[in-house]
Amino acid sequence: MAPYGDKARSHPDGIIDLSVGTPVDDTPQFIQDALVTSANSPRYPVTVGTPELRAAMRDWAINVLGVQGEFDVLPTIGSKELVALLPTILQSKKVLYPTVAYPTYLVGAEIAGAQSEPVDLDASRWPTADLVWVNSPSNPTGQVQNQSQLQAAIDYARRTGAIIASDECYLNFPAGDVQPISILKVAAGNNTGLIAVHSLSKRSNLAGYRAGIIVGDPKIIATILEVRKHSGLMVPLPVQRAQEALADVYERWGKVKKHENPEAYVMRVMVSKHADMRRKWLRKAQEKETSWDLAENIRNIADHSDDVAQRLLVQSALKSLTAMQRAVIVLSYEHGFVLREIAEILEIPMGTAASHLARGKAAVLAHLDLVPEFEKSVRKTLASPQTFLSEGSAEIVYGEVVDE
Repeated sequence: MAPYGDKARSHPDGIIDLSVGTPVDDTPQFIQDALVTSANSPRYPVTVGTPELRAAMRDWAINVLGVQGEFDVLPTIGSKELVALLPTILQSKKVLYPTVAYPTYLVGAEIAGAQSEPVDLDASRWPTADLVWVNSPSNPTGQVQNQSQLQAAIDYARRTGAIIASDECYLNFPAGDVQPISILKVAAGNNTGLIAVHSLSKRSNLAGYRAGIIVGDPKIIATILEVRKHSGLMVPLPVQRAQEALADVYERWGKVKKHENPEAYVMRVMVSKHADMRRKWLRKAQEKETSWDLAENIRNIADHSDDVAQRLLVQSALKSLTAMQRAVIVLSYEHGFVLREIAEILEIPMGTAASHLARGKAAVLAHLDLVPEFEKSVRKTLASPQTFLSEGSAEIVYGEVVDE
């Protein structure tokens, strides 16, 4: 295929490359912001997912996939690693997969040292196996299995005790006459022996983030979770936060797409979310060094490392602000919104927004009195939106986000 690719690239309008399914549009800005504001992540992430992400995944499974009954959820590092490792994790002896299929189904069986066999869609003709992959809509054919075909796969699982792993990464894409449906919806509440695999790579332009999810039988997911804990297969916390942001906006998408200023509406969602997260963290904290203590410590190191000390001073000042003051400052300094737009995003009067901005700046200036050495310099940066947040302080404005 390489010579044909080279020829296509020579076309004046460029190549339309269908060889690898990878997004070409930008990752939505609000997801990028969620990732950046969670960049301070010194601790190990939680394999099972943050409480916020787990709640969001459950809501999505119920409202979008139509899952009923008892089920569990688990974040994954994209879907490909799960597909490749599932036979090994489940200690499968024989794996069935579609005749025309994503190659990783076969690769996963080979990694596990399991027997493998390609099969068609007619479950009544499937041989005995302990793990079966179904894929609807299919990669690469796009074929969609109807409800009766998925029910036949479920019946096979009930009859043989096999686990059915349904790869549904393209479920939300537009389809033809037959609309895609999750195997968990067809199961109608009895999810025994069933899991569904989903990915955010293509549906949300997040292929570079490596973010996925599995939903289904709690016993199967508990087995997968236990192995992943000891294998280091943890989704990084900033990526989990980005997934949470996506879920929050997805739940409100009906309102977002009708809003006259979608960007402002999404920004309000994100500001509210980070304020909520900061309040939860503050309730849990037993001891925390106050910003005034930090400022006093800065005085002691100022003579030795002025640049670092000045940056810490600004961050210390930002931490002392209320959630609303931080929100107004970040919208003004980091995103360049004017007061009218800030008021719309936060759903407050414009006068209130102006008051929060003035008080927030005043609180920052109050900190300068603690360390006079930097008063002139920080006053200057405070007057310049481009430099005020350019030294790594933007994430503080959103509110400090720490791992539970």
